Amino acid sequence: AGALAIALATAYIANHDTINLVDKIMPHLPDSCVKHKLSKLHVLINAGASPTMSLALLGTGANVRETVPAAIYCALRFDNYYDAVLASIRAGGDTDTTAAIVGALFGAKSSLKDIDKTFFEVEDFDKLVTLDSKLYNKSSAVFFPRN
Repeated sequence: AGALAIALATAYIANHDTINLVDKIMPHLPDSCVKHKLSKLHVLINAGASPTMSLALLGTGANVRETVPAAIYCALRFDNYYDAVLASIRAGGDTDTTAAIVGALFGAKSSLKDIDKTFFEVEDFDKLVTLDSKLYNKSSAVFFPRN
């Protein structure tokens, strides 16, 4: 249900069709905790509840029933990448997952051109690339042994 919700949200967002987005997604989702939490989004957004309160009510824990609704909420509630990602991080919980989903949704919405360039500045970038290469080589040797 979570993957389906994100796939549908991404498709609608990429086509700039976000009016009543949740209503468009809901009929396609199986009965689930994700669907139940998504049903609360309208109330939270339309009531003008603060992002802090809204994300606390939706939850931001390390499970799909919280990260997916929280990410979709941030994508709908904020009109810019920076505020949306920052709200998902400030909410706590599984911040890397939620922020990554928010980033993907905003990427579908407006592409890289609208993302604040400070998000591209990575401390120790070269070191991380080297470590990533080593990890890839090690894992690929385990999963795909060379004879």
